[in-house]
Amino acid sequence: MDRIEEVDLPRLSELMPRLMDSVDEGIERALELVRSLRTFSRLDEAEIKSIDLNDSLRSVVEFAGFLLKETDTELVASYGELPSVTCSPGQLNQAVLNILTNAVQASAPGGRVRLSTRIAGGEVLIVIADDGPGVPDELAERVFDPFFTTRPVGEGTGLGLSIAHAVVAAHGGSITLDRAAEGGAVFTIRLPLEQGAAP
Repeated sequence: MDRIEEVDLPRLSELMPRLMDSVDEGIERALELVRSLRTFSRLDEAEIKSIDLNDSLRSVVEFAGFLLKETDTELVASYGELPSVTCSPGQLNQAVLNILTNAVQASAPGGRVRLSTRIAGGEVLIVIADDGPGVPDELAERVFDPFFTTRPVGEGTGLGLSIAHAVVAAHGGSITLDRAAEGGAVFTIRLPLEQGAAP
């Protein structure tokens, strides 16, 4: 009886349903994370294939959710109507995640990043814009150079944009950097509608 009083079994029995609900919720979150990670990395889709690009980008946004929450950054996504895109999904997801991460880190806490897709001039466009300070003109030509970074020493390798540039180029596309009207940076990925050789 003393032991029962010590552990407060009646109170524990009251808490048990809520504790089990928390466990169920944790398991569901873990399952959702695994699903998102699998979609993001496309482990079973290493080959070049035709995909729904918007669906693939949604998985990138989900994967970046922790960073958005951590920095209190709002992400506004606008997905245009697109045909299927032939690409290496895992590589392209990584390229977009690198640029999206860069945009979030460039924005002030509580900032906003915009991601949009559309077709223009026979190309599929993925546009990522931030409301950060932008990139000075004298540095704009170097942002895709390997190991180039404007972040403090120890905070980043300077490879994210370089890798993104290489992946997009391997898909027959291009990335451009422009200044947003409100002063931030705008990265535009252009991919041809018809992909030929595998990257």
